[in-house]
Amino acid sequence: MNPLAIERANERLRQAAEGRTEPAVVEAALERARHQVESLAETAAQLEATLPDRVGEAVQTGLRQEVLPVARHIAEVRGLSANTVRRLERLEGDLLAERHARVDDLALIVAAAEVLRSAPN
Repeated sequence: MNPLAIERANERLRQAAEGRTEPAVVEAALERARHQVESLAETAAQLEATLPDRVGEAVQTGLRQEVLPVARHIAEVRGLSANTVRRLERLEGDLLAERHARVDDLALIVAAAEVLRSAPN
């Protein structure tokens, strides 16, 4: 055989052997991956158990922080509108009394004019 061909074949075998991974290295990588998957599964289970409660608490806290001030504002607006209604009713009563007083004044003027007209000149 040609020594050059044998040398090329040996070189190819050496390169192929360098490209291979050791079974122990592959096994160690697989073992690490298994541990990491188990750890991920445990973390997922913990989140699954605690997440609904934590979300519920967060929603309750948010509602307390956002809704209570709005409720106070609504109560304040309700009180102010009730106060406005009372004032408007009082103004309406005052205006009605003023109108009746003006009608009475007009009736008095008309009566006085009648007396003056019927009096002899």
